[in-house]
Amino acid sequence: MKIPLKVEKVLCTTKGVLIVFYTPAHCWQFYCIDSKGVVHKSYDIFYTPEKAETQARSWLSSLDYY
Repeated sequence: MKIPLKVEKVLCTTKGVLIVFYTPAHCWQFYCIDSKGVVHKSYDIFYTPEKAETQARSWLSSLDYY
């Protein structure tokens, strides 16, 4: 079964790439691809894309191995 996915935003930063997306089953979520190419998945759900983006930026900036 395919789940429809809507990509809202792709942001490139010095620490990695942030992807904010929507699925009907899980509302707004984000994934981060760090500068080493590792994909980090957030299992939190957000009710607006702005909240997901804010949390994604905060999460990515908190990584300490850069």
